[in-house]
Amino acid sequence: MKLNSDGSALGSQGRAGGGGVIRNHEGAWIQGYARALGNTNSIIAELWMLRDGLNLAMELRLNNLIIELDVLSAVTLMNNDSENLLMEPLLTDCRNLLKAIPNKRTLNFRFFRHRSPRALPRPWSSTP
Repeated sequence: MKLNSDGSALGSQGRAGGGGVIRNHEGAWIQGYARALGNTNSIIAELWMLRDGLNLAMELRLNNLIIELDVLSAVTLMNNDSENLLMEPLLTDCRNLLKAIPNKRTLNFRFFRHRSPRALPRPWSSTP
């Protein structure tokens, strides 16, 4: 199974939200999730979406999981054991959820060319 999650924020402390999807080995959709977060930054939004995805993986009792994020700084935070007071307890929740999944690949990251935020879908926005 593969978890793809993505969070974003408008500006450095703007409206934020995101979501993700779990797919099987053939790429077929298993389950997805999305939510609004209020105002925060993009790293916090990324971590919230990762946490939601890992919680979903636990609910589905997934033992094998590939996790893909598109933000290198989120991957770095997850792989670094040092504390980050701004992001606790969210960061600790993500790390503990990762430990609970027996067979996982180290967080992979993909770099996407981000388009203008106005061109991206915003499920948390009340206006299209």
